Amino acid sequence: MTISTTTATSDNNFDYIIIGAGLAGLSLAVSLLKNKITGRKRILLLEKSQQQYQGRTWCFWENGADWWDSLVSKTWSIATFYEGTRQLAKELAPMKYKMVHSDDYRRYVFNILRKQQNIHLLSRDVVDCKDLGTTVAVHTEEGLFFAPLVFDSRFQLAELERHKGHILYQQFIGWFIKSEEPIFDPQKACLMDFRATQDTHVSFCYVLPKTAHEALVEFTIFSKQIYSDQYLQALLTTYIDEHIDTFSFNVLGKETGVIPMTDYAFGSPSNRIIPIGTAGGCSKPSSGYTFTFVQQHVKHIVQQLAQDRLPLPFHKLQAKRFLFYDRVMLRILKEFPEKGASLFFSMFHRNNANSMFKFLANQSTLWQEINIFRKLPVLFFLRMAWREIVRDK
Repeated sequence: MTISTTTATSDNNFDYIIIGAGLAGLSLAVSLLKNKITGRKRILLLEKSQQQYQGRTWCFWENGADWWDSLVSKTWSIATFYEGTRQLAKELAPMKYKMVHSDDYRRYVFNILRKQQNIHLLSRDVVDCKDLGTTVAVHTEEGLFFAPLVFDSRFQLAELERHKGHILYQQFIGWFIKSEEPIFDPQKACLMDFRATQDTHVSFCYVLPKTAHEALVEFTIFSKQIYSDQYLQALLTTYIDEHIDTFSFNVLGKETGVIPMTDYAFGSPSNRIIPIGTAGGCSKPSSGYTFTFVQQHVKHIVQQLAQDRLPLPFHKLQAKRFLFYDRVMLRILKEFPEKGASLFFSMFHRNNANSMFKFLANQSTLWQEINIFRKLPVLFFLRMAWREIVRDK
């Protein structure tokens, strides 16, 4: 199916409509503009309220650089891991672990968008989208807009309530802290510290130092239910008391969030309404890391549009075996949360970082995956895998 659009000219007709100005919506908008073909199209970006966006950090690993590299506030070349009495330091080369703050990202992208006459930014609450055959009608509280293609980043956790498959929630609370003492090593990022109770849910903290005095300390859980911010804050303060060697610190900022970890089939009944971001399944079911997968999907979308082809939903771009791996891991984390810490630590301990990052990015080869799996409890994983196979029948 080709799109065959001509540049829209009427006030409420566009070539592309993007709903939501979060990571996915802004990444798509700026990438469309950077392409010499799609950059000439008439684009509408709808956001419910630009003032209510909750700032957060996006972290990811990368080999090389891309257009967002000027926005990276910190990189690390060494990652550390803790589990019980075990600790591990891994050289990440040729990869680097990077941090971008959403405020910097949004400021940069909006500065570009506001200079372009062919992109329109409107604060509107979208009520509904309907495929009319050759175009999509986007209903807002203040009127209708039309486009042959709509990219929709709206997602409500309530959509998962009827899902009968695996669902966990990745919840996190992070504090940007500044210590009076120089207690951090700014060259090392602690990606997973499992020195916390693992009985009812997988729990870990990561510590990302920006300087010897400042770091983002973030506590994360993978759980069957959504807990209150107060519950997460208690876990975070306990971790700081027990593992951060400081007598006095100031909290410079905070961030919280909930990311679904699920085998739910994200999609749309219409080929002309393409879900993006978390709504499009760009959060890896077993680990998250949304930034990496959003950029993969955006790159595909722009390439397809530049060739007048219909972009595919994100899940159709991924080899099916990766979803199966995620389903097996979700089953383990849901039914045996006490095993999660040991499994994650062992995967990084027994494999080089480059192989692990490729695996987590769904870019590994089958041989690399076999090499990773054979170093884990094979019989246990085979039993969990068999239960997933039987579930499909």
